[in-house]
Amino acid sequence: MGENLGVWPMLQRQRLSAVAATCACVWCLRDETCAYSNCCAAVLLGLAFRRQWMQEHAHCPSPVNLNLRNATLVEFDLGAGCLGSCDFRGARFVGQTRLDRCRIVGEADFTGAIFDGPVAFDGTTVRGEVSFRRCQFLGAASFVDASFQDHVCFDDALFQASALFALTDLGPSFTFDATRFGAAADFSLARASMLRPSTPPEGWATRRSGNDPQTVLFVRVPAGRGRPKTRGDGRAARPPTLPQPRSAGRRQRRRG
Repeated sequence: MGENLGVWPMLQRQRLSAVAATCACVWCLRDETCAYSNCCAAVLLGLAFRRQWMQEHAHCPSPVNLNLRNATLVEFDLGAGCLGSCDFRGARFVGQTRLDRCRIVGEADFTGAIFDGPVAFDGTTVRGEVSFRRCQFLGAASFVDASFQDHVCFDDALFQASALFALTDLGPSFTFDATRFGAAADFSLARASMLRPSTPPEGWATRRSGNDPQTVLFVRVPAGRGRPKTRGDGRAARPPTLPQPRSAGRRQRRRG
């Protein structure tokens, strides 16, 4: 792959000419053609993307919006990038994907995305809502020390390999409805403020931290128990108390 990197940017720009749009890049104070920020249905080589696109905008301090919906992203690497809103709906990530140590100040939508290889979100901070709904993580997925500052959704997602959420901050609300884990999932030392009702992953529950009542921690559910429903305060909801039939009360008084 390395020997083709020299000719790839030229071929890449030719292929993108049919799909790339002229946009006002928010990293710059002037309008310019940004061939990489709106590449729906394009095929991008991640290393060439990083070299070319990041070099063109390295002088700009503000985050940029990305629209890579339905794109195929090969060896995609945006590690330590500063981004605005990101649209990766239906994208396919081929090979290793690096989105670690990023700062995303807007929303990030990965709905229906497929990660063919390992992906790292380690140390990434997202201020807006994040959706991983219906995502397929076919390789190892790591969210170690990531911070989600708004709602994050993993509903109907598939983790085929290991899923690491150690030290992850899942923010004010999170949902793991119908999330499937094909291998071990690790939520040790993960936390959340859980200001709104949330759904923990299968096999895990939440409890309030003894040191910080504003924080909930994740604890494993003993084998054989189902996932308890969780209230907004982080405690498991108690089952309702059913009223006793009157006939049962009469029988007890007669026996007495």
